[in-house]
Amino acid sequence: MKAHWPGLVHKSQQHAVHLDLHGDAQVRAVYRDLETHFGGLMTGVVLQPLAARGTELFAGVVQDQVCRPLVLFGLGGIRPRRYWPTTRLGSPRSPTTTCTI
Repeated sequence: MKAHWPGLVHKSQQHAVHLDLHGDAQVRAVYRDLETHFGGLMTGVVLQPLAARGTELFAGVVQDQVCRPLVLFGLGGIRPRRYWPTTRLGSPRSPTTTCTI
């Protein structure tokens, strides 16, 4: 279960994630805990099955002023940019050139 409110980005750092919940009673208890902890900030929760263990990846695109669309790719999870490398790929400026980062 993940707490949700506008602007919440790093749920793990905010302690807004509870994993491996079993049964209705535990889900209700965790929801009440999140409501108590985050007061009026929380606008809802996301409840989803726990993913199987494995390697988590992230990918994204940002609009860079120099390189135009910039594609980001790397290892995900709770510490992607702090401990593991990230690859940044600039989009081609023409069919034969790319932006150097």
